[in-house]
Amino acid sequence: MLKGISISNVATFTGEPRSFGELSKINFVYGSNGCGKTTIGRIIDCPERYPTCKVTWEGDSRLKAFVYNRDFVKENFSQMDGIKGVFTLGSDNATIRRAIEDKQERIDKCEEAIKKAMENLDGKDGVSGMRKELKDQEDDIATYCWNKIRKAHGDVFQKAFEGSLKSKSKFAASVLGRFTSVAAPCRDKEELMKDAAIVFKDDVEQHDVYDVPDCDSLTLYLKSDIYSQVIVGGNDIDIADMISKLGNSDWVRQGQGLLSESNGKCPFCQQVLPVGFEKKLNRYFDEAFIANTKRLENDSEECKRLLSDLDTFVDKMIEMPDDGFLDHDAFRLAKQGLDTKISLINKCIEEKVKEPSRSINMPSIDEELETILSIIKVANDKVKKHNSLVRNLAESKKKLIDDIWTFLIEENREALSRMLVGRENLNKAVMGLEKSIEQQKGIKADLVGEITILQKELTSIIPTIDDINKLLDLYGFTSFRLAPAEGSSYKLQRLDGTDVGDTLSEGEKSFVTFLYFYHLLNGGTNPETLSENRIAVIDDPVSSLDTNILFVVSSLILECIRNVCRGEGRLKQLIVLTHNVYFFKEITFNPKTEYGKDSERAYWIVRKDHNVSDVRREDVNPIKTSYEFLWQEIREPNISKVGLRNAMRRIIEYYFKFLGGILQEKIEEKFKGNDRIICRSLFSWMNDGSHSIDDDLNYQVVDAEIEAYKKIFRRIFVDNGHGAHYNMMMRQDTCEQIQN
Repeated sequence: MLKGISISNVATFTGEPRSFGELSKINFVYGSNGCGKTTIGRIIDCPERYPTCKVTWEGDSRLKAFVYNRDFVKENFSQMDGIKGVFTLGSDNATIRRAIEDKQERIDKCEEAIKKAMENLDGKDGVSGMRKELKDQEDDIATYCWNKIRKAHGDVFQKAFEGSLKSKSKFAASVLGRFTSVAAPCRDKEELMKDAAIVFKDDVEQHDVYDVPDCDSLTLYLKSDIYSQVIVGGNDIDIADMISKLGNSDWVRQGQGLLSESNGKCPFCQQVLPVGFEKKLNRYFDEAFIANTKRLENDSEECKRLLSDLDTFVDKMIEMPDDGFLDHDAFRLAKQGLDTKISLINKCIEEKVKEPSRSINMPSIDEELETILSIIKVANDKVKKHNSLVRNLAESKKKLIDDIWTFLIEENREALSRMLVGRENLNKAVMGLEKSIEQQKGIKADLVGEITILQKELTSIIPTIDDINKLLDLYGFTSFRLAPAEGSSYKLQRLDGTDVGDTLSEGEKSFVTFLYFYHLLNGGTNPETLSENRIAVIDDPVSSLDTNILFVVSSLILECIRNVCRGEGRLKQLIVLTHNVYFFKEITFNPKTEYGKDSERAYWIVRKDHNVSDVRREDVNPIKTSYEFLWQEIREPNISKVGLRNAMRRIIEYYFKFLGGILQEKIEEKFKGNDRIICRSLFSWMNDGSHSIDDDLNYQVVDAEIEAYKKIFRRIFVDNGHGAHYNMMMRQDTCEQIQN
């Protein structure tokens, strides 16, 4: 069924789009000539010709539209012969007809199933339903990904998002494309940020590794046994015992160096030394002593140099620019401990050199060296990793991007999983409905094919000829007939068999054209289309018809309306457009909802103002006669007494006197006794109110008398055999009629 039309920039429908929407099964459209009614029909007939307009179908299922307008007349009756025949089903084979009807019922069930599935998918309004829920869910996922992932990490991982930032949906697609049902191990954010600072940098280069100090040599010298060795002279000299007892070997050694300048005297006390004393000293401080002393001096000097180099190396490392690899703070802290230990070692060396005979326990520097080497090793590991990333930049970038996405997905796994489950459930439901629709369409197509085969055994164009000719005879069109022509076509001819040519009047042509259209609604110009559901648009069919034929056309249209509302036949929807008020009143006549419930009927007004057309839906029938307005006043419970008696008087005058020729006296004769008196009183009251002005001196009619007058008013119709008219105009149902 047609749901609506958006009309824009066509004919006089200019400016903002006009909505001819929320259509019902039966639609009555009233508008003056030239206001745009024909444009509406043409859009429905062929929407492809009007790209600025949009036609919407219920369940997105387009039905065949049969449109009666000037174009239809011109197309089908420009020549009075060669008219396409209308195929209808014959009745000679009841078995085949029942088979067709059964398959047609199954087609109807398929269409109903498709309609319900489409309503579930898109809602009755065409914009809600499961597809809308699915889209909303996808929008929620896209918004979540954009706000919680892209905005939260965009500043840090901007490069990883390249190619996914054009829209929320594109970014969400990138997230979901990498999402897996099983959690994956991921690196922490800090590590990823450090790698990103390298890999995503535009001018990234390799970095030199840091130098490592020669700690082995320093350790070797510091652990030399020379510092713990007691360095003294030979023991076979008579003065050796004395020097050993005194423990002043170092003091004696210092004095020995001064003998060459003391002229045979002790350089300390100035006493004359015994003969041969200097030789004894030289023998005491023999070659072994000299060698050990020399070794001590050399080792001490080398150790001091290595300590100085280490101290200089550490200072240079600290002074280097912070490039993110070396931990400068750790280096500064290590240097404080190193400086203390170097100072202590240098002091021990000085003491040993000064007193070689002392045994010195050299402090260990292993811990400080290990700390420094560890800091350098950590920095160099970072450098090596950096250089590896730079050497394989393309591969590194790809892996880093994968790692970043893995981290982001795992960070948001719980929320994403929850939303994806909801989306998956909706998606399954939508796919299930879509599959069901396709299945029903396939079943329908098969049934249509089967019906087409059966219809070939029954279809004929002859019944349409007979029906149309009967109607022509019935309404006085006896000078021409519809006759079969070559193939499956018709022609119009005179009684003597000659073609009518161009001799038909406009009224005759209009009537026979409409009869042809009426039968076309129940048949088809092709046997294969008989089972197709359809809608009809009838545009001003009575323009050239006299009053009698107007009522015939109205009756045929009312028959179509009844069939649509009862679901009989292939016609599923009807739209009637007219400028004729009398015709509009006839086709909208609906006693006791015989021609559809109020919910199945809709009323429309098309107006043109300043050469711009507009269409508006009305809640009730916008066209009413004065006579109907009078009855509406009678039905009004709060009508004034003056309004009531005027309405009663005008109704009785019009209906009985003007239409029926029944005078007041004849009406009064139907009443006896007191009822006749009340009836006369009613006439007097009605007439008095219509020819005078009430004033305060008048006798005021009480409510009880009003009710008595209303009862007599009803009995006037009932006793004169017009009770049905009264009940119809008062909108009384069957129960009220029985009680009355």
